[in-house]
Amino acid sequence: MRELADRVFDEHERVVPPLNKQIWKIDREIRKILLDQVLLYELEIQEQAAAAGVVPAYFEVAFGGMKSAARDPDSTQQPLELTRSTFVGEETIKVSGQIDRVDMAADKTLIAYDYKLSTGSTKEDIKSGRSLQLPIYLEALERLLFPEQPIAGGGYYVIRGGNERRNRGLHRASQLHYSGISNRVLGVMSDDEWQQIRDDVIAKIWNFLDHMRAGEFAVNPSEKQKTCRFCDFAAVCRYDRFASTGSGCRQITQIPQIRNSGSSRH
Repeated sequence: MRELADRVFDEHERVVPPLNKQIWKIDREIRKILLDQVLLYELEIQEQAAAAGVVPAYFEVAFGGMKSAARDPDSTQQPLELTRSTFVGEETIKVSGQIDRVDMAADKTLIAYDYKLSTGSTKEDIKSGRSLQLPIYLEALERLLFPEQPIAGGGYYVIRGGNERRNRGLHRASQLHYSGISNRVLGVMSDDEWQQIRDDVIAKIWNFLDHMRAGEFAVNPSEKQKTCRFCDFAAVCRYDRFASTGSGCRQITQIPQIRNSGSSRH
């Protein structure tokens, strides 16, 4: 595997020459260590789910107009279509995406994974609409890619992980024998909650679309102070995280004047 990794790294280096060859040399070795760790973890989880015959089956399986060169042969150009009824008839949203990995059991049950370098989204992130990716993947598997096959769940696969690299997602508690993960892992839930979260996310997608059409872009960060700490536009934002009001919003009544400190005249 290390020889294969070196060939891939060599090709990457040929296409994208490194800015610092010494740092790139160290980075290559770190990545090979990560590959060794992931391989050992893969052997462990496949042993845990051996009774169900679960193995990785699809990689980079795409739906819709994704232009990636790395596409699974079972990908489709057809997008995921989300439809609702309105007073003027049916309305459809077309969604494209690409699922990093799909495992399949001997009885054709599926598990979707999204690779992450660090932790994935929490269940609260998904329920609030901050993270739509995983529920959309599950919809694409169920409605479009493999409509005849049951789904045990979907989650995040952390490359730089600890003992449990698959510690978040939307996993059905009744189907954990397919993944082999512990029922104490974050993101394990009943079948009813699993379906309810998925339905709520689809409703939020339509809600987002309705607000965009109406020109409503409320200055109301969903994670309040946490969001503001990482914002690049605090200097021009109308949201004050230190405001005493419940909403935290402050109205800009006067736009500051920008003065030219140079000596030139017009």
